[in-house]
Amino acid sequence: MRRKLVPSLLVLGLAAGLAGCMEPSTHGNRPPVSRLQEVTPGVQTRDDILMLLGSPSVVPVYGEDTWYYVSSVMMPQSFDNPETVAREIIAVRFDEDGVVAGVDTLDLADGQAVDPVDRETPTRGREMTILEQAIGNLGRFSSQSDGPGL
Repeated sequence: MRRKLVPSLLVLGLAAGLAGCMEPSTHGNRPPVSRLQEVTPGVQTRDDILMLLGSPSVVPVYGEDTWYYVSSVMMPQSFDNPETVAREIIAVRFDEDGVVAGVDTLDLADGQAVDPVDRETPTRGREMTILEQAIGNLGRFSSQSDGPGL
């Protein structure tokens, strides 16, 4: 019985040791809390925020004038995709003059699941088989060069 117990304990100890190596990792741009506290709505401009917090993660091309600083904490899973255990989004809103109008903080609980659409965009024409493509290309190429230097 003792001969069976020792290998089992070794395997269990190795598994526990490997599980301890899986530490969470932080991704994205998370400005320090001390710098976020320095943001003053109605006073600072885009340039001030850029110097204070750095480049935003996301800047919308159209619509509202808001900069987003997005960061996530990921926990690795064995043989699977990592799991998001925390997410923080700092939204810095600007008015039409480029002055800070407000700062909002969102977390993982504020997120919404998005179901992808599985439709396909139709294309013109029809699909050809490999044989049809090969036969269709016969006679399209000439042995003479068509341009200078060819």
